[in-house]
Amino acid sequence: MCILIVFIASLLLVEWIGKQKELSSLHGWLYPANEILPQNPCGVPSKDSLIIMLGGITSESNKFPHTVLEVKGEKKIILDRNPNGSLAISLDVLSEDGRIITKVNKGEFIVNQNNYLSMKRTDRSSLQILDQYGAEVLSMRYFNPQAIWINAYLRYPGMAPIIMSGGKTVMGHGTTISESCFKNVGTDISIN
Repeated sequence: MCILIVFIASLLLVEWIGKQKELSSLHGWLYPANEILPQNPCGVPSKDSLIIMLGGITSESNKFPHTVLEVKGEKKIILDRNPNGSLAISLDVLSEDGRIITKVNKGEFIVNQNNYLSMKRTDRSSLQILDQYGAEVLSMRYFNPQAIWINAYLRYPGMAPIIMSGGKTVMGHGTTISESCFKNVGTDISIN
């Protein structure tokens, strides 16, 4: 009996160490939690739709890949489906000098070890990145296979930053968007 208890305790310890290693790694995947969708301007998505909440913008689509943000003709935030049907988000977060802080490609993320201050993952469904000045540049929560919430500070060469946070989106030219819902449009936001 004592050997069985030690064996089970060893398995649990190995699992805990593996989870801690995964959550502290600068490379990994975001997995959907099993949480209810918070209130949002689009409401509850249909069975085949995915929802992304970005500051004051909520986008719902059932046609993929779907462009949420396009800047000067380049797709910057793309909503897609993973092979298992869950949500797959792609975006880059850049520093003031244009270097990549973090890259998210279909739910897989990589943090540039030379261009961030800290990264925090409380579980496999969340990610928070602070830049070298201590400012939050990305915060994500993957609620369930159909919905993700993102706060982001997006910089693109030759443009003022786009700030998506706290229920508002402030575009580079000063326009503020609050509580907007885009459903199945070609490109939600296009900036030239």
